[in-house]
Amino acid sequence: MIKRFFHPNSVPSKPVHDARMAHWRAIVASQPQHSPPPQVYQRLVDVIAQSPQPAVRSLAYPSSLFLWGYLALTTAIFILLWLVLQPGIVLQWSVLSGGVSAYQIYRAPLGEEEFTLIGEVSAHDKRQAYTYVDPWLLPGQTYTYRVQAIQSGGSVAYSNAIVTGAMQALPGQLALLTISLCLGFALLEALKGWFFARISPSWNSISLV
Repeated sequence: MIKRFFHPNSVPSKPVHDARMAHWRAIVASQPQHSPPPQVYQRLVDVIAQSPQPAVRSLAYPSSLFLWGYLALTTAIFILLWLVLQPGIVLQWSVLSGGVSAYQIYRAPLGEEEFTLIGEVSAHDKRQAYTYVDPWLLPGQTYTYRVQAIQSGGSVAYSNAIVTGAMQALPGQLALLTISLCLGFALLEALKGWFFARISPSWNSISLV
């Protein structure tokens, strides 16, 4: 191994170094700039134009597909939440004595005398308060309800008529619809992002319509 030792006086000072660098920059800048002849330039352009270029593919996401997917998801979420939460008219009653096996709930549109059985609640001896929710309502319709208590001996006792309108259940139903719309949009956006993330490595570009 050959080692070279420099004397401190051999190291150029900063002004000398800057002068040398400026000298070399001047030499480089003074060199003429050469450009290819027009024939060579045109030949290069033709070669580049004839060479196979990477295909740019685009994946269209039709707005109609987005709309139908959004409606399908929103409808499914709305039905699921409706069955779970059941926003509707809430009927509540309480009893003081036992001996009742079940309570049957009857409903009729206001002004009609024919009642229809819409539900039944099992009775318990130690239970005094009962609740029934009627979610299957027509907007703007007013209903009359009756609760029939079926006693263990077979006798039947009716409650007083309860008149109420479907507008009482409208705030809860509108809230459920709003939640379904928001959840449907968020879920569809998440699915779209996941789908594009899965296929993006094999596509050079993706354009949304």
